Amino acid sequence: NQTSLINRENSLCEKHGGAAVPDGKTERSRAIKKAQLKVVTEKKVEEQKRSSALDEVLQQIMETASPPTKVRVDEICRFEEQPRIDFDQASLLELGESLKRVQIIPVFLRKLKPVEIKTRGGKVKFQLVDGERRWLSCAAVGKEEIVAIFLDIPDTATQFAISAIANFGRKDHTPIEEAYAIRFMQEEFGLSVEEAAHKFAKSVTWGKGRLKLLLLSLRTQKLLSPGIMGGRKSLKLGAAMLLADHLVDHPELQYEAAKYFVEHPQLTGPAVERHVERVMVKHGLGVIVKKTIPPEGRVHTARMLHTLSDYGWKKVEQLLQVKPEVWESLPIKGESRNTLRENLNRLGDKLKQLARKL
Repeated sequence: NQTSLINRENSLCEKHGGAAVPDGKTERSRAIKKAQLKVVTEKKVEEQKRSSALDEVLQQIMETASPPTKVRVDEICRFEEQPRIDFDQASLLELGESLKRVQIIPVFLRKLKPVEIKTRGGKVKFQLVDGERRWLSCAAVGKEEIVAIFLDIPDTATQFAISAIANFGRKDHTPIEEAYAIRFMQEEFGLSVEEAAHKFAKSVTWGKGRLKLLLLSLRTQKLLSPGIMGGRKSLKLGAAMLLADHLVDHPELQYEAAKYFVEHPQLTGPAVERHVERVMVKHGLGVIVKKTIPPEGRVHTARMLHTLSDYGWKKVEQLLQVKPEVWESLPIKGESRNTLRENLNRLGDKLKQLARKL
């Protein structure tokens, strides 16, 4: 029949280096892949447009910045949507004492509208955009004035974006604060996980991991913030991710396991996993099934090879440049030491060959 004939012609063509004759199934498969690629490409283009539009808005807002001026601390209110919710009191006092001497970085404020001032009782005139920690520190030590810059901000969503992006380059954010910030950016600006994570200079893996935490119950989420159970102890990120993977539909078991992990901070990854599995078995929920990682695609593999050839060669080159007396001082037998250097030379040659092929 016709299909058999096409298959035979394909085999002959491939054998002799010619072009294969595509059958109907192959053509359909190619058409489907082409359509899927078109959809993905269009989606990427749309995401990039939204991301660029947000960047443009933020740039325009920063151009409205006023000269630094002094403002009374008690005339400022916090931004209720601010992604950061956890502040260490001791560090606030320490920062406050240093701000008494000198304040190098100003806070960024938005001037409240008359109706907003009236709603808040008439005393508060400004709202924080960025710099809540500095503002709280001044209040904690009784400092009456703070240096501020005013920005002209059109709406709450944009104010959140500025606050989040400014804040997440700094330390001490809890994973749950980061998760809520990413979700807000997705919902308000239509960004993908990748684009939202990029705004915070983070990877898409980081973004997906943070969003997974929002699957946890609210009680469990709170344990990710220090101080909920006394002291500065909190639920570790790895344990929280494991709970989100295996006990997401069982909030009570999830919370009890989370409390146990907070109370036993010395537990390592394998011990945490064993405890979760014991809880699952005890309540008839099965066991933890290890995920098998599928082979990566061509583009990802090529990228990894590029990294290996570049980064790997630099490391090998550094080792080959080590002085002979350093090699002699290593606690390795002379014969093994020579073999090691020979293997490094071979590895270096292989990496250079790989780089040329790529």
